[in-house]
Amino acid sequence: MNAAYFFSMSRLSAASIIPYAIGCYLPYWDRLKIRRFWLLVLLSGLFILETLFFNFFSDDGTSDPVFFAVCLLDLVVYLKTVDAPAAQLSFCFLLFIQFGAIIRGISFFVQISLFESYTFFAFTEAQASVLERFFYLVEAVFAMVVIIPLSRILKRYFVSLMDAVDMRQWRVLFILPLVFITLILVVATLLQEELNNPVYLFLLLLIALGSAFIYFIVFLLLRGIADNAALREQNLELRFREQYYSLLSEQVETTKRTRHDLRHHLQLLSGYLEKQDYASAMAYLKEYANAEAREEAVSYCANPAVNLILNHYENLAARYAIELNVDARLPEQLFIPTSDVCVLLGNILENAVEGCQRQESGKKWVQVSLMADDNKLAAAIDNSCGKTRQGRNGRFISTKNGRKGIGLSSLSALAKKYDGSAWFEESDGVFKSSVVLHASVPGA
Repeated sequence: MNAAYFFSMSRLSAASIIPYAIGCYLPYWDRLKIRRFWLLVLLSGLFILETLFFNFFSDDGTSDPVFFAVCLLDLVVYLKTVDAPAAQLSFCFLLFIQFGAIIRGISFFVQISLFESYTFFAFTEAQASVLERFFYLVEAVFAMVVIIPLSRILKRYFVSLMDAVDMRQWRVLFILPLVFITLILVVATLLQEELNNPVYLFLLLLIALGSAFIYFIVFLLLRGIADNAALREQNLELRFREQYYSLLSEQVETTKRTRHDLRHHLQLLSGYLEKQDYASAMAYLKEYANAEAREEAVSYCANPAVNLILNHYENLAARYAIELNVDARLPEQLFIPTSDVCVLLGNILENAVEGCQRQESGKKWVQVSLMADDNKLAAAIDNSCGKTRQGRNGRFISTKNGRKGIGLSSLSALAKKYDGSAWFEESDGVFKSSVVLHASVPGA
């Protein structure tokens, strides 16, 4: 028995491969690169061509390389038609090949065990052909029963992890189904003359159950990684919120202190005026006005929370000789809560200041543009920067720990929460961040 005959789901009919195609595409049905209609047309044509192709090479000694070439073609089509990282799609593709091989092996065992010889039942060649096609149909139905629930499990649990877990885990995960496929081939090769042997069925079921257990353990590990990433993001959000309330408390204390000091200033001025020492009173007023001007916070816009945050980062930028330019056109009230304003500006401005700190030469600067109305909030922050790292999937990686930047991930999550978008790009020593939020119901 060769690999092509053992694995092929399209030897007699394209219908045999449909369950596995559904299994591959269902988890990513909302992430297609082409329209669904054209995908169905493309796959239908591909399945028909593969059916004819395998029938043509069915008795040829080159069927093995032909089969693997067809699998490679199917994988390329899958990668080109789904908008997801290639490592994840490769894992999904190989996973369904693995379970397809197990289902095919069980089907062979049943067929050979029940109908080891067509002559025993006095079947004609035509009747045997019909019976064989009937078994392919039963196998396809059984595959649907197994594959569809499996694809739903992948969609619900596996796909939801892909944005939360660093891509380095996914790059090696496809090795697991590849190992199990190899084991199935080894078992089939060793027992190719005894496919009706119960040991063969036992080994297939053992591989199926063992791989399911290992996949479950891997899922728990990945979920743990995702939970840790989510916890780090929550801690980061809490830090920015605490930072805002700390700034607010400082402003309240400053106001109280100013009012307390004002009483002493008024007493001194009153004394000058009682003595009709107008020159001293005027000089003291000028000195007081200059001191207040130096301590007064800058008002960038009508929103008090945004002013507090911008003033904090303006002071932080000045400490590191970073020029901060702000163009903020925001109303007094925004459609998002203050806590989310802190997450948005805190993340994006902290990243900008840190980018400038990594800069080894040249002028350090941050340009902030904020605009909002009743329905939309747009933030565009450009900054000079040092060296940045970018992953294969286009995501920028933190220089602190080699992982995807938690701040950028948090901004993307915030944009998704408000049905908006987050975009980041580095070019010619300038890092550009853009976030747009819409006035939709959060979480809807």
